Amino acid sequence: MFELFYKIQENKQLNLRTGFEEQVLEKEKRSCNIGDVSNLNQYIEENILINHTSNDQTLTPAKRKARKRGKEIFVKNKNGELVTKWIQGDCIRGQLHGDTFYGAITQALKEEKKDVNGNVLKDKEGKAIITFKRNEDGSIIADEQVFYVIRRELKYKKSPKDNGFKDLEDLQNQIVDKNVGKIIAKQCEEKTFKDACEEGFYMLDKKGNKVNRIRHIRCFTSIKNPLSIKKQTYKSDKDYKQNYYAEVGDLYVMCLYANKENTKKSYEIYSLFDISNNRKLGLDDIPKSIINRKGDKLFLKTTIKVGDKIFLYKNNYQEIIDMDISDISKRLYIVRGFENNGTRIILKRHLNATPDEKLGKGESIKNYDNLPEKIRCGVNTINFLIEGKDFEMNIDGTIKFYSIL
Repeated sequence: MFELFYKIQENKQLNLRTGFEEQVLEKEKRSCNIGDVSNLNQYIEENILINHTSNDQTLTPAKRKARKRGKEIFVKNKNGELVTKWIQGDCIRGQLHGDTFYGAITQALKEEKKDVNGNVLKDKEGKAIITFKRNEDGSIIADEQVFYVIRRELKYKKSPKDNGFKDLEDLQNQIVDKNVGKIIAKQCEEKTFKDACEEGFYMLDKKGNKVNRIRHIRCFTSIKNPLSIKKQTYKSDKDYKQNYYAEVGDLYVMCLYANKENTKKSYEIYSLFDISNNRKLGLDDIPKSIINRKGDKLFLKTTIKVGDKIFLYKNNYQEIIDMDISDISKRLYIVRGFENNGTRIILKRHLNATPDEKLGKGESIKNYDNLPEKIRCGVNTINFLIEGKDFEMNIDGTIKFYSIL
């Protein structure tokens, strides 16, 4: 029926005759005993559940025939027969971490400059003079907070996807070296930031002559907890400067842990980088048990991966079981991803084929009678049934609920 329906739509767009295909479609509809249906699309959306099946091969090892100079290699098995030799890898199919490496810095603490009597010194404009805070030996005291920075090209941002700066204020908010920021600001006087970027910015000597062009500047980032990828070749005496840092890659699975009495629960998210490290240490890809912050031992109860189907319910799972097919369709969502910050989960309605970018980040649930097409919320704020644990969906879209809880 779907094939006929879309074939008719394509032929109509090409101004071709569709009489025969429409007759065949009507026969198919009558054979289904669904009565007089004037709007097939609406009927399917309200009465049929789409069974999305996802084949997760993220952790499936690659397997291929062994070859030498293009020819297959054969080995003898236990029975002395020649069989093809197979090579099996242990790679992970996905992104372990981001492509960009970040640097780590700390900022020097500052204070108002004072004279020997403890009075605050001021400049000609009456503003307090700010200086670096120092130890008794004269060394500068650094703040303990670590900031993660990146070198960015100094250019005008021509489009939203460009990695430049849209104006001088945008640059000043992100640049690390404020003195370089003042030099750039001075060269923007009496001209637009765009024009100044095209002319180029330069470091100046004592006489104000241009010396070297400023092509890249170091900027702050919003990265808070990056991964420590590997050690630097030439190590600094500062611990935080001894590593390469990168953003977390693909978040693979969200796991529910609970104690034996099921009174204490905790959700944990594991990235592909975590799984890779576990393999290096000879541990399970996903821990079977964890110790929470209070020292309680919790055991793995279930896992949620991208592509899994879940039913959302407000108070009691029985409300899902009692719903008719048109209402239950509005509660069926597909897991689209996770966020480590606050163990957030991202869901998308199973019938929605709109690209994720067009749907935005997603919304929280405010009304269960009018659920958003895309949901983004903390996993602890919602109640849901998980496919494979609480229910099973057959190929034809029919649902079988297990003995729940």
